[in-house]
Order: sequence, then structure tokens, then C-alpha cells
Amino acid sequence: MRRKIYFLSTSILVVSIMLMGLWSCNRNTDPPTVESFEREAMLQNIADNVILPTHRDFAQEAASLNTRVSTFAQDPTQANLEAAQQQWMATKRAWKRCELFNVGEAKQGFLHNPIDKWPTNTDFLEENLADNDALDQDFVEGTGSTSKGLPALEYFLFAENGLTDFTTDSLAAKRQAYIQGLAANLNTRAQVLVTTWEDGKDAFVANIENFSRGSINELVNTQVGVLEKVIGDKLGKPLGKSNGGTPEPDRVEAPYSQVSLSLIQENLQGLKAAFTGTQTALGFDDLLDHVEAQSGEELLSEVILAQLDLCIDEANALNDPLATRVTDQASDVDALSESIRTLLGFIKVDMANNLGILITFNDTDGD
Repeated sequence: MRRKIYFLSTSILVVSIMLMGLWSCNRNTDPPTVESFEREAMLQNIADNVILPTHRDFAQEAASLNTRVSTFAQDPTQANLEAAQQQWMATKRAWKRCELFNVGEAKQGFLHNPIDKWPTNTDFLEENLADNDALDQDFVEGTGSTSKGLPALEYFLFAENGLTDFTTDSLAAKRQAYIQGLAANLNTRAQVLVTTWEDGKDAFVANIENFSRGSINELVNTQVGVLEKVIGDKLGKPLGKSNGGTPEPDRVEAPYSQVSLSLIQENLQGLKAAFTGTQTALGFDDLLDHVEAQSGEELLSEVILAQLDLCIDEANALNDPLATRVTDQASDVDALSESIRTLLGFIKVDMANNLGILITFNDTDGD
């Protein structure tokens, strides 16, 4: 009897040890967390290989635009006007890839609005033109964000009257001075933005805390913000989504140059570069894979990338001008909007939830 009791006690002890071992193993195989990922290395890669090159490209284009505008203003020929127009489009497209990075010191300093706050206030521009003589860079610096930057230059460079506005019109000389002041101010603003990123890069990379002002949180929020702006403002308003369905072609982002669709394409390409970290190093896709984020049976990172590529393909399939497409191809434009809305859901809900991101985006970021 004692031997049976001893055998039973020994068996219970062995089973207990086995259960404790299994429990210990389970404790050591907890799901990986955001905190255990190389967040600083990811931010370093995005800063070095996406943010800084993107901003330097934009600053270079802005400097070229300043030169082209100055050349045209001093020698207002049709060829020089067209050269300035082409350079404006190149600069605007380069800017669209920067738009995503309104975070950190750039956001705190309200550095984006003076570069590209749209729609521009054409009434203010005309009043400034009529009522002021010294329309130089200092004058432009003192005006509000809706009276400067890329949209203000677009208004003058792509005006319906074309070359006449800068040659035989009664205000031609003032327009020549004004566009030089606008271009010079834009060039200065672009250089300030690059310097701000160069000086603030280390702080951006080191800010790995998982709260609303952490760099990862801010980047996800700006991804959400850019997509919401594309859906609501860049596509929705021209489609008539805000007025019951009547298209409003004049509400496209670039109504004078007619390159609005290409700007949306650049927004999407910029988002893809930030999401993948240029596909050669750590990006948000790697962070999602690290925390084993799923969408159904698929990796969430792959679902997001596939949807991004779909949106890019659909945007590329539509040709500018968007102002025409919202009337003669409204269903295709609406399909693009819905595809981007699906992408927004994957980022704003699925990605944010898996990464513990607090969505706080709003567009009230100053003048």
C-alpha cells in the first residue's frame, strides 16, 4: 500500500513539473511587441533614405524655380514663361512627396503652410498687386500662407492671359516683381525646411516613445492625414461629394496648371516610400511583420502594399486634367477615391490598432 502511495505521489510530482515547464515555455513565447522592434533603426533609415533626400530634391527644384522665374521676369518671352511653368510643375510634384513629413520640428514651426497652402486666396493676390509697390521677398514674407508659396505662383504663371499679363498689361511690371518675390520666398522657405530636418534628424530618430508625439505615431497620423485630404479635398470636392453630387471642377488642387492627378500620384508614391523604407531597409512593413499583424489569412503589410499599388495604378490610368475627368470619367475618379478609402482603413484602423497608435490627426495647423 505504501508503495502504491509512493508511486502515485511521484507521478503527481512528475506531471506537476511538466506542467510548470509548459507554463514557463508559454511565458517565454509571448507575441513580439512594438517595443522589441528596432524602432530607432527604422526611423534612422526613413530619415536618411526617404525624408532628407526627398526634402533636398524639393529644395533643389525650388532653387531652379527661383532662377527660372527670375529669368522670365527680366526677359518676359513665351519660351521663358513655358520654362518657368515646367519648373513650377517639377517643384510642385517634388513637394507632394514631402507633404507626408509634417512632423516634429517642421510641424511645430508651421513650415509647410507657407510653401503650399491651397486653395490660394486670389482676391488677396490681386489686392496686393494693385495696392503695393514693393512686391519683393520681404513683402511676401509678411503676407498670409494663402497668399504665397506654390499656389500663388501657379495663379500668376498659368493665368489665362498668359504672356500679356507680363508685357503689355498696365500691371505687367508689378507682376514681374511679384513673381520674383514669391519665388525667392519659396526658395528661402525650402532651404529653411531642409536645414530644420538636417538639424532635427537626431531628435526625430531618438523619439521612439509610443505616445501621440512619438515619431512613429506622428508618421502614421500624417499618412492618415494625407489620405483623408486626398479623399475629401482633392477628389471629393471636385466630384461634388460635399454638395450633393454636382461636380465642381474648379475645386481641384491645381486648377490653373491642370496637373492635379499627377500630384495625387506623387502623394501615393511618397507614402509608399515611407511605408517600405524604400524597400531595402526597415520600414513600417517590417514593423507590422514583427508584431505578426494579419489581415484575415494574409500579412497586413502585404495587404497594405497591394492596396497602395492598386491606388497608384488607378491614379496612373487616369490622365490629367482632373477637372475634366470628374465630369467625363466620374465613375473612374470615384473608384480611385474608394480604393484610397480602403487603403485609409487599413492604415487608420488595422495598422494603428496593431501598433498601438493614437490617431490624432487634424488639419488645423496654423496660418
